[in-house]
Amino acid sequence: GTPWRLFDNSDFALSPTYPEYFLVPKCVPDEFMAKVAAFRSKARLPVVIWQHPVNGSILARSSQPLVGVSGSRCAEDERLLNILRRRGDGNVSTPSRSSFFIVDARRHVAAESNRVRKGGVENASNYSNTSIIFVGIGNIHTMRESIHKLEEVCAPTMPEELDSRWLSAVESTQWLRHVRSVLAGVQRIVELLHDRQASVLIHCSDGWDRTAQLSALTQIVMDPHYRTLRGFAEIIEKEWTGFGHKFQDRIAHGDPSSNEHERSPVFIQFLDATWQLMQQYPSAFEFNESYLIAIADALYSGRYGTFFCNTVRERKLLELHRRTVSLWTDLLPSAREAGHVNPNYRAHCFPLAVFAS
Repeated sequence: GTPWRLFDNSDFALSPTYPEYFLVPKCVPDEFMAKVAAFRSKARLPVVIWQHPVNGSILARSSQPLVGVSGSRCAEDERLLNILRRRGDGNVSTPSRSSFFIVDARRHVAAESNRVRKGGVENASNYSNTSIIFVGIGNIHTMRESIHKLEEVCAPTMPEELDSRWLSAVESTQWLRHVRSVLAGVQRIVELLHDRQASVLIHCSDGWDRTAQLSALTQIVMDPHYRTLRGFAEIIEKEWTGFGHKFQDRIAHGDPSSNEHERSPVFIQFLDATWQLMQQYPSAFEFNESYLIAIADALYSGRYGTFFCNTVRERKLLELHRRTVSLWTDLLPSAREAGHVNPNYRAHCFPLAVFAS
C-alpha cells in the first residue's frame, strides 16, 4: 500500500495558510506533525506534493525552520525529513543510502540573516544524508523593483529616445535575469529528482512565493499532465491558491489601503517562466500564450474569486465559492473557441530539459 495519508487540516488548526488536505507519511501521528509545524515559519511544515512515477523520488515543500541565532533543533522535524528521504518508510533503523536535498530558494547570506528574526536554514549535519543547495532567487522587493523598471521601458514617456537602446533598456531592468534564476533553480531540482533519483524539499522564507514558483514549474517540467490545459489549471490551484500564495497582498485587489511593500509580481513571473519553457518546447504544451495572457488578465480584472484572498481559509470564511465565479469555469470550456489551444501540441511523456542560460 501507499506510505502516505491525507492530513485533515479542514479546520485549519494545524496550518492556517495550508490547504484543507495535504499528504504526509502514514507512519507519523497528528501530534508528531503538530510539533513539526511549530518548528516551521507560519506552521508551514514539510508536506509531499509530487512523487516521481518511475524512481519514486519525492518532491516536498515547506517554509524555513525556526532555528534562530541559537541554532534550535526539532527532533520531529529531523525525523520527518529522514522519512521523506526514505520515501515514506518510517523504519529508520533500516539502512538507506538515499540522498536528500533541501533546495533553499534564497541566497545563502539572505537565509542566514533570517536567523535574527528566528528563522534561518537547516543545519545539514542534523539531518541524515542531507545536503543544502541555495539557488539565489531575489525576494519580492527585488521583483517589484524590476517590474516597475520594465513597465517604464514598455510605456516610456518619450518612446522615440528608447528605440535605439531598447534591448539594453530591457536588460537593465534585470527582469529576464530574474526569470532565468528561477528556471535555473528548476533545472537543478529536476536534475536531483530525475537524474540523481534523490528526494527534494523546497523552501524559501515563508514558502508562499519563490517556493510556489519552483514547485509548480518543477512539476510542469517533470509531469506532462501539468502541460495540458486542465493540468495547468490544477497546478495553479494546488501550488498557488491551495498552498497560500498571498494573492490579496501581492496584487491588492480593490484595496486602496494595501501595503505597497507587500505587492510583487511573483505569479506573473511564474507565467513568464512558463512562456519561456513553451518557447523551448513549442509542441510540449497543449495551450498557447493566449491562455497565459487570459490567466494574467483574470488575475488583475477582479472578475473571479480564484485569485481573491491570501489563503483557502480566508476564501472559505467569505464563502467565495458561492459569491464568485471560478476562472476555470469560464476559461476551460471555451479554450478551443477562444484560441487558447496549441495546434502543434504533441503529448511528451518524458521530463523536459530546462535551458536557463
